[in-house]
Amino acid sequence: MKENIVLIGMPGSGKSTLARMLSNKLRMPMIDLDTEIETYTQKEISQLFEIGESHFRDIETEVAKKFALKKNLIISTGGGIILREENMRALQKNGIVIFLNRHIEKISDDVQIATRPLLKDGVERLQKLYVERIDLYHKYAHITIENNDNLIMALNEIIEALNAYVQKGTANEI
Repeated sequence: MKENIVLIGMPGSGKSTLARMLSNKLRMPMIDLDTEIETYTQKEISQLFEIGESHFRDIETEVAKKFALKKNLIISTGGGIILREENMRALQKNGIVIFLNRHIEKISDDVQIATRPLLKDGVERLQKLYVERIDLYHKYAHITIENNDNLIMALNEIIEALNAYVQKGTANEI
């Protein structure tokens, strides 16, 4: 596959985990944009958010555009990557964008919310973010996968949807 596979979704939706699993299964290199941002800035994401969310988003855009130019990568994004259209235009140009949709209850049960900068205010904040972002996730996704059961099922659904997308040039919502 020459195109990148780009995973988008809420914090805790399984992007990083499924990106690693896809990387192993498809034998494609994987990058996590948040990790790349931390390497680039020599600061943790939480430290960048302390400076200001717009500062973080500027760096996120720079790093996203850099990796969007590469080929044959699995890219795990941060949950807010969809907040800037320029990010998504860059990632879509050379990538198949997959939205990992997950119920808020599942995210709050599985994720240590306190460790996520935008979620430190708890489940209410998570629900508010979901409402604010859901339309953007759907807008930019070529494929939508429901990740509410087990990861192996989600992985298999992603691979099936990718195959359908590559064969037909389009993908159906899963």
